[in-house]
This record gives sequence, structure tokens and C-alpha cells, in this order.
Amino acid sequence: MSTPHENLSRREILRTAALGAAALMLPAKLVACNRADPDLERLTRWVDALRREGLGKPGVSLGLAPVRVGELAAGTRYVPDTLDEYLRSGGSPFQEPLTVSLAHFDCVTLVESCLVVARLARTEKRATWKSFGQEIERTR
Repeated sequence: MSTPHENLSRREILRTAALGAAALMLPAKLVACNRADPDLERLTRWVDALRREGLGKPGVSLGLAPVRVGELAAGTRYVPDTLDEYLRSGGSPFQEPLTVSLAHFDCVTLVESCLVVARLARTEKRATWKSFGQEIERTR
């Protein structure tokens, strides 16, 4: 019985070795591997904007901050029936997955996201995607 390496030609071995050597010469972090998450970028930017503008303070009416988030979200792609996508793809109607995005909205997800970003801006903590998801679940 032969091993897979016994069937490699000299040319294949040299090619593999050359590719391995070339890979070792690449920079430690490739730019494509270091791309930021657009949802987390927006969350951070929007929470920071609310805090900077004084809309994250506990004494300020909560109604003002979600409106401002809506303004910040202007131009974001509209995707109808976002929350029902899992059903169209064969998901169970008895087990709804958590569907969240700040890169696209439908009518419901826009309103709940604006409210949740406003709530997160009122906390002293750094906004994270996990805290955003937890607050969305609490809202729903």
C-alpha cells in the first residue's frame, strides 16, 4: 500500500515547497484578513456619535437618540422581510434564529436597531456585537 506522498512527482514536490516558502515571506497579517466587520463598525460609530452629541445621557429623552440613529442609518440598504428569510430558506417556524444587521434593514429591524443603539449609548460600557444582540433579544 502506498502513501499519498509516494505518488507525488518531483515537480509537484518542488511546486509545493516553493509555494510554502513564498507563503512564509508574506507579511504576518494580510490586509484582506484584517477587514473590519461593517456591522460592528456602524454600531461603534453610532454609539460614539450619540455619546459625543450628548444623546446617551440618562437625563435626555430616549426618543431623541433613536431618531438620530435613524438619521445616521440614512442610505442603508433596504431588504424586505429580513426576519422571515430563515423561513424561506427552510427554517422551522417554531425556532426563530436571532437575525441582526446594521448593514441592511427592513421596517421592523430598522426601528428596533435604532432603539437598541440608543439604549446601548446610555450605558458606560463599550458597545459590542454581543451586547447589541442581547438587547435585540430583550426587545423582541
